Amino acid sequence: RPKRDRLVSVSIQSFKDTPFVLPGRKNNIRIVADQLFEDAGFVPVIVFESGNGMTVDAMIRRGAGAGFLPMRYLKPEPELACFRLDPPCFEISYIRYSADRVLTAPERCLLGVLIEERLKTSSQELIPSPEIDSFLEELS
Repeated sequence: RPKRDRLVSVSIQSFKDTPFVLPGRKNNIRIVADQLFEDAGFVPVIVFESGNGMTVDAMIRRGAGAGFLPMRYLKPEPELACFRLDPPCFEISYIRYSADRVLTAPERCLLGVLIEERLKTSSQELIPSPEIDSFLEELS
């Protein structure tokens, strides 16, 4: 797996005239990408869009355009050039449930596993919150 600090850093502006292959509009990566393009002040040339991640990946591999990949899925592949965005962008994941709901033991266990996995991954971080702090305190 390529180390994040070994990847060449580039601005999204470097890809202003590059065609893009993107996931569908409801996909988290697409939501982050759309915000990235908006913040950079340009509308990307989207040559292909799909709700299927494997199809998006196949189109990128066939040279249809550039695309985005979370760091956790990045593997060294000689046929693909990878760059780190500068500034970096982040996907924020949430776990939501009704404030009135008391989580069952299995649900609390799942939440604990998800948080632990997030904390193990150097490219991931938790958003500080009193709820997370309280939950982690209960686990320790």
